[in-house]
Amino acid sequence: MTWFKKTILPACCFLLLTSAVAQQNDTIISTADSNQVYFFYEHHLDSSLNYNAVWLDTAYHNVQRYDPLLKEESFFQTTGNIGLANQSLSFSPALKTGFDPGIHSFDGYSLNGEKIRFYSSMKPFTELRYVSGSRKEQFFQVIHSHTIKQQLTIAANLKIINSLGRRSFRQKSDDINTYFTAYYTTRNKRYAAYTYYYYNRLRNMENGGILVDSLYEQFRQGRNITQFEYGLKEASNTFIENAWFLKQLLNLDFRKKDSVSGDNKGLSFGHFTLSTSYHKQRYNYTDEGITAGYYPFSYISDSSNVYDSVFYKKLENQLTWTNNEFSGSGKPAVFRFYAAVRHAYIEVLEQPANTYISQLTPNAGFSLRFFDRLLLSASAEYVLGDANNGDLKGLAALSFLLAKEKNAGIISIEGAFAQTELAWTAKHFYSAYYRWDNNFSKQKTISAALSYQRPRLKASLQWVSMKDFLYWDTYARPFQYNDPAVQVISLFLKKDFVFGKFAIDNKAILQSSTNENILHLPLFTATQSYFVTFNMFHKALGVQTGIDLWYNTPYFADAWNPATRQFHLQYEKKTGNYLYADVFLNLKIKRAFIFLKLDHANSGLLGYNYYSTPHYPFADRSFKFGVTWLFHD
Repeated sequence: MTWFKKTILPACCFLLLTSAVAQQNDTIISTADSNQVYFFYEHHLDSSLNYNAVWLDTAYHNVQRYDPLLKEESFFQTTGNIGLANQSLSFSPALKTGFDPGIHSFDGYSLNGEKIRFYSSMKPFTELRYVSGSRKEQFFQVIHSHTIKQQLTIAANLKIINSLGRRSFRQKSDDINTYFTAYYTTRNKRYAAYTYYYYNRLRNMENGGILVDSLYEQFRQGRNITQFEYGLKEASNTFIENAWFLKQLLNLDFRKKDSVSGDNKGLSFGHFTLSTSYHKQRYNYTDEGITAGYYPFSYISDSSNVYDSVFYKKLENQLTWTNNEFSGSGKPAVFRFYAAVRHAYIEVLEQPANTYISQLTPNAGFSLRFFDRLLLSASAEYVLGDANNGDLKGLAALSFLLAKEKNAGIISIEGAFAQTELAWTAKHFYSAYYRWDNNFSKQKTISAALSYQRPRLKASLQWVSMKDFLYWDTYARPFQYNDPAVQVISLFLKKDFVFGKFAIDNKAILQSSTNENILHLPLFTATQSYFVTFNMFHKALGVQTGIDLWYNTPYFADAWNPATRQFHLQYEKKTGNYLYADVFLNLKIKRAFIFLKLDHANSGLLGYNYYSTPHYPFADRSFKFGVTWLFHD
């Protein structure tokens, strides 16, 4: 019940308190659009208080895709159940400078700063979502936000995933994510502050995968009554993270509007921003019933009970100055410039010794606008200090708006160069079954991309070259490929078609690596949705029904190692060449959205050889019911 006291109870108290405050103090402006809600992200927040707002989508299209992976990632592999370890199938180069723990297999179901939404609405806003599925799957989410006296806005978001997965297969996921946000601006917009706190707790059972896939498939077909075996009987992974963030903005724009010309006259000294964050992460791996022969190495004499743990703590501050976003005439500034310095203090608490790291990262960038249609931007940063000394990154982009009024689209060219230290886990690791202390070279990455975007269409071509490339071998150990550089080329296409009430959504990616021995990627991956939308009962009921399809070509998908928490190379089993189909029915009644969904409707019809990760069968056919309810005021 500890998690209940730390998450559910504070969230309920917060919602009750904010509702009471809203009833007493909130000033509601009665307009036709008072029910509209928008949100923005801190990393998109310009220092001139331009929120880069995104209006909350109240359409019921894709309401059946409640799984966080389906919302954020089009192509991915999982270990067989919602909430468990996962990995993207779309290759993305590692360009992050500075310290990185290097454990990203739980990212799809955990919060980070880039996922935190700051909500804004004229009336108090609440969203409730509940999904129930076969095999005791439960999904619950509540969001509440409101503004107090038009200066202070507070919000809370709680999400719970609990699913048993296959019966007697040790696939249980038990995930909790919650965050609280608040932002305040003075009436004269001279000062603003944005803060959030988030908490992640992912507790997942680990079964180690099926030992003999053919026995499992024969068992499913009813041709073998012998129960299949899996690798681990009492293993589990736990990830716990606490994070707090505060961003303060000081506006030094003293210009005032001239009553004659309408332009802003006076001096502007730009804006200062001070950001402070604190993160604490803990990873635990336990195994209380060791399976003989499962682990290739062992460094302990008593293998009856294993408890591996590592802690990461990080305190970071960044001071930034930038000039004003708008010129005196109120138009976007032709030239923007920012300069910043970031300091990070990191503690790594692990066996056999703790490590303390201090890093200083100066960074700067600019943007130049030509004729309101051409935008050139560039930025660079360099790391000084411990562990990542000498890390550097440079980015450049050129965007051209083809036509302002005709939705002709935008063409963009982007380039990047990065020289980065490998993740901490790749260099240092100490556990009961895996240990290493590597002195790797920095990875050098060069990338270039050409993209085109317009409504209902997005296409991009990307090339990436990586020198001293990091990969994980068949034993889930890190190695570095020194020569030649590993190159990846990918073509992405997203196109949506609408024919009256009928629509088709399409996403596809082609990607290829020059060294397929150490970087395995499916050549082709695609998703399609076919659906029809119509109204009934004088538009009182909205109906949308259709089918979602997923497919990727066969390839040697990475295997999963729970002890190192890494996906790694394998050459024994190809996955893919299988079409997954979900059938759904979405309903809209006023502010309520209801869906009925049959996941993997074709399960068993084409055999049982469906795996997205080797030895981890994809989820079987299951029925899902979900409801989302929006409340204003």
